[in-house]
Amino acid sequence: MIELVRSGNWQDPEFQGMEEVTIAQNLAAGRGFITPVQPADRIIEQPSAYASPGYPYLLAIILKITGKISPDPILPYRIGFIINAIIGALAVVILAVSARGRFGWVGFGWVGLLTAFWPTLIKGEMRLWDTAFGLLAVAVGVALIISRESRGRSLARWILVGMLCGLLTLFNPITAPFLAMALLIDSLRMDGRRRALSGLMLAGMVWALCLMPWMVRNAVVFHRFIPIRNTFGYTLWVGNLPDVDGTIDKVYSHSPFDNPALREEFWAMGEDAYMQEKQRQALKQIREDPSRFVGNCVQRIRLYWLGNISRPSQIFKITFPMTFGVNLLKAIINSLLLVLAVLGSFLWKGSPAIKWGCWFGILSMSLPYCITHVSPFYRALIDSILITLSAAFAARIFGWKQPCGESGCAKIINKTKSIADN
Repeated sequence: MIELVRSGNWQDPEFQGMEEVTIAQNLAAGRGFITPVQPADRIIEQPSAYASPGYPYLLAIILKITGKISPDPILPYRIGFIINAIIGALAVVILAVSARGRFGWVGFGWVGLLTAFWPTLIKGEMRLWDTAFGLLAVAVGVALIISRESRGRSLARWILVGMLCGLLTLFNPITAPFLAMALLIDSLRMDGRRRALSGLMLAGMVWALCLMPWMVRNAVVFHRFIPIRNTFGYTLWVGNLPDVDGTIDKVYSHSPFDNPALREEFWAMGEDAYMQEKQRQALKQIREDPSRFVGNCVQRIRLYWLGNISRPSQIFKITFPMTFGVNLLKAIINSLLLVLAVLGSFLWKGSPAIKWGCWFGILSMSLPYCITHVSPFYRALIDSILITLSAAFAARIFGWKQPCGESGCAKIINKTKSIADN
């Protein structure tokens, strides 16, 4: 919230969210979930699957409620920022408490402080966007993966977890594979394969039921299967054009939001037909010049993991200095976090499924951006998992010999009592 107010987004927030805010405004006005690519002088009521539905509907509800109680046009967007901050804080608490269950108070402090002050997590929540809910989904996945051993799960718990996964997928579907893996790993801890399988199937059914209304809506409106969004083909196309360098900044000139010719093409074809055409063009580009696509992917991997080190960064009025024309401090911080996460994985004494589940989440959430385009905001989700993995390294450095589950904590407490008695 401090960085939000300092940056000016608190004073002028209306357009900070771009398409999700535009969709929410049209929903609140009773026009339905229509395309966010709109002209200035009229409304084009084309149905849309440009964005995930969760955040636009939430913001639309806020717009409707605040519109009835206050004439202040900025109030609903400020409430949106406050909700983002609360959801982000909840995610940080879940991550920190989960780390405490494995690494004691060292893990709690390490994960809690780093996730609260990590630059990408702060920057990602400074727009009216679904980043905070994506972070909450990651926190839920981490909690499921590294939770303490348990002999049983109640039906209510399986239903609640399935419902939570379904709702969070509607906010940010990129977290869905990680949530599915986390749910699988959590079920493997149960005694009895039949109980584990039945619980997993129940959670999966509830998850699917949460997604079903939106999937049916897309099938009816667009006459084809669209799980959540229809933009992947477009992002694949725009991220691999000859004059694009892998960063999101170069993408803007090829976006229908900013390019008048593409905007007219978008309106003439309709949103879904436009997205399908761009997907065909993207696949054609890749088939005709696969080496350029591979080179672009390598460049994007570097940008994703080290950051765009060709320009300075700023957080809390602190500007990272440029050293020999390179943002060296940014590269060092990002590299150090990755190294600590890898070391933490090697030092982790728990089940191998736990750390591999975390790395599955990191890879599954980074892959789409490594083949399309990269923004600093896109790292927020994986940074929270990297910080959690690095807690194993911190715990070892500060004297914790093993992951501190419930039994581990009990052993340490008993040992302390024994020393005190002697």
